[in-house]
Amino acid sequence: MSTATQSVFRNPVAKANAWINEIAKRMKHGDKNEALQALRAVLHALRNRLTVDEAAQLSAQLPLIVRGVFFENFHPHAMPIRGGVKEFLDEVATRTPRLTPPEVRRAVQIVFDVLAHHVSTGEVEDVAAVLPTELREFWTETVAD
Repeated sequence: MSTATQSVFRNPVAKANAWINEIAKRMKHGDKNEALQALRAVLHALRNRLTVDEAAQLSAQLPLIVRGVFFENFHPHAMPIRGGVKEFLDEVATRTPRLTPPEVRRAVQIVFDVLAHHVSTGEVEDVAAVLPTELREFWTETVAD
């Protein structure tokens, strides 16, 4: 890869790494692979519950590489999935088999916190508005570092 190409991708990679590092730091074990797995699992579970339009609007505010993760295995014709917190947590747990149920819940809160920190307040409100009431609580619960 040429030096020019490498420099074009340096900033998007740095932004994605910053998100992963932030999540890893706040997770119990601080493992970056586990943080990426949690980010992917939560983004997919969230994306699957949004309308196609809302998913597109949220993705526009994600770093390029995180946006790629968000749309990985995307099936817009199957959206949105309905269900409450249990179904959401079950979906995340399936994708993060090394996490215990309390760690899954914490991972969801951490990823939602990171999203809320990096995405506009208006977009967080729009996303929360299309989620079932019990899932909206994850946006308002702040997780201490």
